[in-house]
Amino acid sequence: MAGFNWPDAGVPHPFCHQLRKHLLPLAIVLLTGIIAYSNSLNGPFQFDDVAISNEAYLLSRASTSTARQFADFSFLLNHYLHGAHVFGFHLLNLIIHLCSAVIIYFLATDSIRALAGNELSKPEDGQLFILRFVPFATALLFACHPIQTQAVTYIVQRYTSLATLFYLLSILLFVKARISSLNSSCRKYIWLAGIGSVISGLVAMRCKEIAFTLPVMMIVVELFIFRGRLLRNRFFLSGMAVLMLIILVQQVLLQRASGISDLVYSISRGTREELTYSRIDYFLTQLRVVVTYVRLLLFPVNQNLDYDYPLLKVFFSAPVIVSLMFHVLMLMSAAFLFFKSRLHLNNSNLLHGVCFRLCSFGIVWFYVALLVESSFIPIVDVIFEHRMYLPSFGFFLAIVSVTAGFVAHREATRKIVWIGLAVICLVLTTATIRRNLIWSDDLLLWEDTVSKSPHKPRALNNLAAAYLTRNMPEKAIDPLLYLLKRDPGSIKSLSNLDMLLDQIPHVKGRYSNGSKYLTHDEKVDVRYMEAWYANSCNSLGLVYELKGDHKNALANYEKAVVIAPNVEIPWLNIAFLSLQQGSNQRAIEAYEKLKQLNPGRAKEIEAYIFRKK
Repeated sequence: MAGFNWPDAGVPHPFCHQLRKHLLPLAIVLLTGIIAYSNSLNGPFQFDDVAISNEAYLLSRASTSTARQFADFSFLLNHYLHGAHVFGFHLLNLIIHLCSAVIIYFLATDSIRALAGNELSKPEDGQLFILRFVPFATALLFACHPIQTQAVTYIVQRYTSLATLFYLLSILLFVKARISSLNSSCRKYIWLAGIGSVISGLVAMRCKEIAFTLPVMMIVVELFIFRGRLLRNRFFLSGMAVLMLIILVQQVLLQRASGISDLVYSISRGTREELTYSRIDYFLTQLRVVVTYVRLLLFPVNQNLDYDYPLLKVFFSAPVIVSLMFHVLMLMSAAFLFFKSRLHLNNSNLLHGVCFRLCSFGIVWFYVALLVESSFIPIVDVIFEHRMYLPSFGFFLAIVSVTAGFVAHREATRKIVWIGLAVICLVLTTATIRRNLIWSDDLLLWEDTVSKSPHKPRALNNLAAAYLTRNMPEKAIDPLLYLLKRDPGSIKSLSNLDMLLDQIPHVKGRYSNGSKYLTHDEKVDVRYMEAWYANSCNSLGLVYELKGDHKNALANYEKAVVIAPNVEIPWLNIAFLSLQQGSNQRAIEAYEKLKQLNPGRAKEIEAYIFRKK
């Protein structure tokens, strides 16, 4: 590491010259990221990726004003260049990820320069270590950590990674503009960086709603990195306030309120995605969810695409209280480090001042970046790993900075830290490669998910669908039966059940595919509600019969004829199964009813009796 050609401190260099100074560490960061995701580039479209693989769907979204319009255009660009070939989608996702890592490197570098000022004109060994280690380690951890796989390998989560890219770029350009203004640099450069920051921020807000925290984050950056000098500027504060107001008004307008009477409802609806649980319940759950995120960042084991996470509704419960205490401790630590760093910076104790300030800044970044998805705005899924993509920068910066602060004065310890970083990144890169192997196959992905969320309906349905795609109906039976015991009316599960029966030749004619009773938006047509439920019970009974559970099979056939007596197929199955069990009287009753409904089908019973004889 000692041979790295690291940057000189002090006043900013022109970009090209600065890039040459950082070439070797950036090359290592990029190479590590490429290695970590090299086996992800040919992975199939997974889960919600099916939507962005549909060009017509994207055209309709891109033509509608949404908070994700710019990201939708990027998906359309992929379609324009190479159609639905998955390699191009993955490649662009990886490029976005690597660009974010590069921006993080420069953002950490410029933050150190901004905090240290002219004190780093001739840095000592300890100061030089901080200049080298903090940006490099933060960017490297970001590039190779396996928690990022969901934002990079899961193609549709380009919404998250692209929003993060422009979010980080907006902050970086803001920092560069501020450093240049403090050093009385060329006003043209200051204005270019400032305008670039605004444009990048607006683009980020058209990629995903997580970028709506950008005005708050700029205030945080000003307070922590530039000691709040600009916070006394009314123009800056007014601009941030106006930007936040525009964001709120935009969300309200998207709800298409028809008048003042709808305004309150529109504000409420525009700041929530899920309507079935309260803001308080969601917030209490997020207290624990964020602790899980921290655990995954520290120890990325048992990663899961679809967590089966309980909704917490009671404040005075152990998970909520312990989680709340953890967050209070983290924020108190950030406040303590902030005030401690101010004393050190004022007393020219540069090493501890810079490291403590960066650590406190990283903690606050982590929590501010989570405000949209982990606060009082209810979202359908309470936890997803891709939500760590933007906050993870703050986490890595905090960990790296506090480590650098403790070892900067000791040369022997610094060497151990470099070795430790190499080992940690080797382990994380290996874990990322292994995680991408699971993402490379839909069956592997859903088997892994069900092994960790064995009771999650969505995971079980998708596992069953993966089995059926491979013509393995016998494997799909158990997850579907489990789901239908829990939710007998699940349209998704019953549709998969029909797909299962379609793949078993010897049951042909003993069931009717229920999809004909569904509308285009996958809901049951009210005109055929009874027929659909009767057919669903019949299909379920037939699956039980295939498993040899004749009691449950007959119970479902009987249920079907109670719901819709004029649907003929359940009567046929009652007759067949009753004959097999020796219940001749019930078989004759079913036969007579079937003869009334469809004499042609009744002959199948006669043929069956003849074969038995």
